[in-house]
Amino acid sequence: MSRLDRVRTAATGLLVASVLLSCSGSAPEILFPDTRLSLVLDPASGSVAEVLRLFVAVRDSDGTGDPARIFVINDESGLYWEIDSETWVALQYGGDDWYGVPDLRLPDGGYLPRGRYRLIVEDQSLSRDEAEFFITAEREARDEPFPRLALDESPPRVVFSAPVVVRAYARDGQLIVERVVAPGALPQDFLARIPEETGVQLFVSSTGDRMRRQTGPYAAP
Repeated sequence: MSRLDRVRTAATGLLVASVLLSCSGSAPEILFPDTRLSLVLDPASGSVAEVLRLFVAVRDSDGTGDPARIFVINDESGLYWEIDSETWVALQYGGDDWYGVPDLRLPDGGYLPRGRYRLIVEDQSLSRDEAEFFITAEREARDEPFPRLALDESPPRVVFSAPVVVRAYARDGQLIVERVVAPGALPQDFLARIPEETGVQLFVSSTGDRMRRQTGPYAAP
């Protein structure tokens, strides 16, 4: 090998090393997932679906723009979901970066498989971290009463037989206000905290140890 060839080989090696170093980075770290299973009534269509609210706190020293995909997998049923930056909601809460979706569901709104789910977070360089969560709640009957909001009345009212949780979310998925409210008129101080902007949605859900029965979204008054 001539001296020129050795120089070329060495330069190529440095270039490859440079590319590899530029593509490598810190793998994402799943801190913990947060899940909430609900039976949700759509007030517009009257349809009922079992819905999983899923968010995962992720630490990535390469920055908040590095996580690229989230995979949710139930191996026993063969079901999986792929969530990316086009479909997830990114939040900052408690000093952590959260990524997820408020309404993971089956296309037909049926009951989600019970058992173990794998949760995989993948970054831009295809590095991964994996965690797991379980769905074990008993299936709730769909024909029992759901809490409702009568927003066309003055003042707007909660219609249910027990106290409920009312939440207001901004268009970007950020929680604006959350309050436990008794049946009857919505408190004026609660309504005053809902901003007058487009895209704000309200949800009302039952409380207690059973799976939450939730109705929404409602367009904020």
